[in-house]
Amino acid sequence: MRTLFILIVVSLTSFANLANAGPFDGKYRLNKTWDCKNVGADGGAMRIGKGLFEAVDNTCKMSNPTKIRGMSGMLYDVECAGEGEVFKERMLFIFQDHKLFILSDTGNSTWQICPPD
Repeated sequence: MRTLFILIVVSLTSFANLANAGPFDGKYRLNKTWDCKNVGADGGAMRIGKGLFEAVDNTCKMSNPTKIRGMSGMLYDVECAGEGEVFKERMLFIFQDHKLFILSDTGNSTWQICPPD
């Protein structure tokens, strides 16, 4: 009985992790000279996963995903903390041609997907 309980818990945990996976999960870099191993460091990678967007000196919680009709993008409310400050904004994420485009009122950026480890 205990073994069955453990199997059920492990299965539910795995299912919950899959359910939380987002369409943009992965590691990205600004260009090929940036390192994909050091997430959040200057010249390092940016990572999206488990509802978080981790970039240089900032971690943002992504919430309220909204599909944009007629586009491949998703709009998120993000709450970011870093460098002693907290801020909120809306960000549009679009993945196209092996690149991630992030657009907001404060700036736009284009990221290249990191090669698999």
